[in-house]
Amino acid sequence: MTTERQHRLYSPSQADDFFICAMRQRAQAAAPKEPESPYALEGTRAHEVLQAALENEVRDAKTAHLEYSTLFMYDLDDGRNEFYLAIDTALTHIYDLLDEHPDNVLYVENFVDIPITSYPGQAGGFCDVGVYVPSERLLHIIDYKHGAGIAKSAETRQMKGYGAGFLYGDASNGGTTDGAGGSLIDPDTVDTVELWIIQPRAFHAEGPIRSHKMTPFQLYEYIDELDARIAYCESDQAEYKPDTDACRFCGARFTCPALEEKAMQVANTSFKQIGDFTSTLLPEPSDLDLKRLGAIRFHAPLLRSWLKACEDMAYQKARQGAHIPGAKMVYTQEKREYYGDELDIAANIGALCGPDFDVTSLYELKLVPLTTAEKLVVEAFKKRAGPRGKRKAAEEAKRAFAALTLKQSSGKLTLANENDPRQAVSVNGFQQLPMIAPPPGQE
Repeated sequence: MTTERQHRLYSPSQADDFFICAMRQRAQAAAPKEPESPYALEGTRAHEVLQAALENEVRDAKTAHLEYSTLFMYDLDDGRNEFYLAIDTALTHIYDLLDEHPDNVLYVENFVDIPITSYPGQAGGFCDVGVYVPSERLLHIIDYKHGAGIAKSAETRQMKGYGAGFLYGDASNGGTTDGAGGSLIDPDTVDTVELWIIQPRAFHAEGPIRSHKMTPFQLYEYIDELDARIAYCESDQAEYKPDTDACRFCGARFTCPALEEKAMQVANTSFKQIGDFTSTLLPEPSDLDLKRLGAIRFHAPLLRSWLKACEDMAYQKARQGAHIPGAKMVYTQEKREYYGDELDIAANIGALCGPDFDVTSLYELKLVPLTTAEKLVVEAFKKRAGPRGKRKAAEEAKRAFAALTLKQSSGKLTLANENDPRQAVSVNGFQQLPMIAPPPGQE
């Protein structure tokens, strides 16, 4: 993570997206490069801290950040400890695996080159962590996701790509090539590959750590599937296919003609470009039939994503000096904040309020976040257990801590897609909600 990387066009991290939209990678490569978002930068830094911890045998993120990473001069604590806690979730799981299997071979940030014939050298990528256990003929492939956006399953093409690269690819990251044909690991020495996703900050029904088991042969079959897809993506028959997930982080989303046309279809089926209806009123929602309402609701995230991409591009162009018709660059509204040391500020506020004022009333006393408290309990249980019983102790700790918490619904309803794992709620017994009256003068 400390050196500049050359990203491959069809890397594993992009696979699930270009299997949806065949033109995505080519369009993205031709589009103007976007500046790195704050969320992407935070994710990059989180991965660097994780790498520093594992390479230096450190078990907590804060120590790894301040004492072993090149980011020690940056303040990465957001005040709620979420940055460190998320990485600690990954470190705890990885070190539990290492403690459970003393004969482990640990791989950190290794490049794996998936052997394809359609576009050689363009399907590889960096895998966060691999743990090879020779005595059990087992390979763990681990991907850490710091983002709080879309929760990913462990059964993704990204994870299959990393597994296939470990067993059948060409090791070319300065690591040891122990496998046959230059691969990191000889596939003949592995019976099971367990793919792990660790994503602590995004909700998933299966929890923050999810896994999926495959065989080496299944991963070998995936290479053929990947090769055929890349060949199609590079062919003249490749087509655009706008999709909420695939378009969300695509670098070509603000120049993609298919995405604009799809967004316009959501608003009005007779238009293909946004300029076509600048003088035309959009239909009233109350006039739309249920089928049309359902289609608009389903595709609304795609439309919002495209509009947001257009707003971001307009802002970037304006920052570069371009004039955006109908817009101008201004300073944001000022926001008040305390200035100086907190103790000094509290004393000065007390002085302003008078001699009888209780300065301690300016401070809030409350329990630490649930995740912080749970981590303390888990670490205490593991400390009392032996090295080989840490995973079981962690599970017992979580069950014990669960008795101190309560999960209850907010009572609020939301409209979700049909494939959502939550159970549908019957609304037959609900009273019809009153219509919200419009503001005076806008009836």
